[in-house]
Amino acid sequence: MEIKGAYKVAAPREQVWTALNDPDILKKCLPGCEKLEREGDNAFTATIKVKVGPVSAKFSGAVTLEDLDPPNGYRIVGEGKGGVAGFAKGGAKVTLRDDGGATVALSGGRTATASATGVYELTGLAPGTYTITVTRSGYRTASITRTVSAGADNWGSVSLTRGGATGALVGVVYRGTDTTARLAGAAVRLGTGQTTTADGNGVYRFAAVGEGAVTITASAAGHLPRTITKTIVPAVENWGSVGLAQGQALESACGGVSFEGACDGAVVSYCHEGELYSVDCSAHGGTCGWNGDEGYHDCL
Repeated sequence: MEIKGAYKVAAPREQVWTALNDPDILKKCLPGCEKLEREGDNAFTATIKVKVGPVSAKFSGAVTLEDLDPPNGYRIVGEGKGGVAGFAKGGAKVTLRDDGGATVALSGGRTATASATGVYELTGLAPGTYTITVTRSGYRTASITRTVSAGADNWGSVSLTRGGATGALVGVVYRGTDTTARLAGAAVRLGTGQTTTADGNGVYRFAAVGEGAVTITASAAGHLPRTITKTIVPAVENWGSVGLAQGQALESACGGVSFEGACDGAVVSYCHEGELYSVDCSAHGGTCGWNGDEGYHDCL
């Protein structure tokens, strides 16, 4: 017997791949699955209830993921025993494909999908500086920074080069400069739109992130959010740990300027503990720009 089907999921392909490797989510995708527990990297034990006509039985056995091709798909195979119902074995080929154009994500959380002609539009943006990250299957992720002005059409065109390989991204979210002061439950968002939450040890993980530069934004209650940029090397485990300063960003007292700051020509402005500070970078022979290593705008 052969059964085919297709589903559309409103999420980036890499995010769907990560979800389909999560036992709690994979369990919901398997009809009749009552239990699915990880035994190894790609191995699980499962209990599945199956009904064929008037006959109903529970099968207990093993489920494995084979022919892994992140983030494009895999083959899932299961076999088990059902008591008097005997022995059962089955499998399925899971294939993930992008639907539509490139995905465009802003550092503020807004996203859009480019049209068939490669055009995207994001309306109602507040004036300020944004990081624009573009992803598409078969291409390397790319990011640029643009300043949005009020009352005008602001252009942010991005060029992608062919690639598409992925690598794992792992990191620790910690307090200040003390890497042992882990922040459990911290929220982590990538410029690709992928999100996750740090575990009880402050560790976060993405199984498949597109090759190239990606922004990592971490936030936690009682701490200032911070964004850093890392370059993902394919087929290896990449580290991107983030330290967060304690306190709350008093952006309203700074006219909407955040801790990450903003550029106005050669002048950089940033908010610190409710006070707005501005520095003319040209006075020091520099210019204002994004400091990806530190995660804020600075004199470069």
